[in-house]
Amino acid sequence: MRQNHLIIGLGGTGGKILRAFKKTILQEFRTEKPDKVNIEYLYVDSSSEMMALDDPSWKILGKSVQLGKHQQLLIQGANLSAQLESINNFPGIKSWIGSKEQWRDILNSIVGEVLGGQKRRLGRFLFACKVKEFRQQVQNLVRELQQKGSTSITFHICSGLAGGTGSGSLIDVLSQIREMYPDSRMHRIIVYTLLPDTHPKPNWDTGNYHANGYAGLMELNSFSVGAWQPHDITGNKDRLKLQDPFNGCYLFYNENENGLSVDVSKDIPSIVADFLYQKLVAVDELSWSTLSRMENAENGDELRLYVPILGVIENLRVAPVST
Repeated sequence: MRQNHLIIGLGGTGGKILRAFKKTILQEFRTEKPDKVNIEYLYVDSSSEMMALDDPSWKILGKSVQLGKHQQLLIQGANLSAQLESINNFPGIKSWIGSKEQWRDILNSIVGEVLGGQKRRLGRFLFACKVKEFRQQVQNLVRELQQKGSTSITFHICSGLAGGTGSGSLIDVLSQIREMYPDSRMHRIIVYTLLPDTHPKPNWDTGNYHANGYAGLMELNSFSVGAWQPHDITGNKDRLKLQDPFNGCYLFYNENENGLSVDVSKDIPSIVADFLYQKLVAVDELSWSTLSRMENAENGDELRLYVPILGVIENLRVAPVST
């Protein structure tokens, strides 16, 4: 029976990985639906820049591989100021949002549509306002996959750690998926995260670039070992006490151990997309038994007193890292 995979891209980095992956599929099969595996997609972002149906950047071989509306979630449009003024009506936000005074400068600096930028808490705020829509879209996509294959699903979550949208929403995305699908053997969650590059391009670092990456890794670490139980942003519970919140995490970076660097915006998405293609689609022709054992934590400590970081993707080279 064919395997089911749902690839979720968060923020700009996640969206670019989805775009590159779909282009690879079309190049290899001349169709967006390969026979060997069932794959669905969901792109979550606070910017609509890459979501237009006529966006030419999604075209390859004369065809667009743009995602459908049911595969996109734009986390814009919420009246954040009004929600802060009546915060008692939003229990999923009230417990962690902080004081109105802390938000005054942030909200006053917003011009036009709200974007996550490099403010992680703002990214979380935006995602929390759309969490019900996120859960519904995930459930719909999972049902579509299960109708075609087995009931088991592997979720692949792709995100950068330097920005606000992806880094700010990552933990809540993981916790909401695991809350909906608690069986970590039937419903595996693998994370793919881009670390901030040491020397970002001009105007990329607006003050939180590297701090966001550090905070994102700290959260993943604490979340993994159960030291941190995140608030339930749906408001249905106080905190989510989850077993095996995610099965493993890949870290990727724009420079490998030989000092070879690649472009974060142009090359990294294609590298990660190629890695995903080899894992999900071309796996029948490959012998990846070691990788499979690592992802299933066959040799892991049952107490899980470690960060489940599986490897560092370096220009299509996977190198295990000690944790």
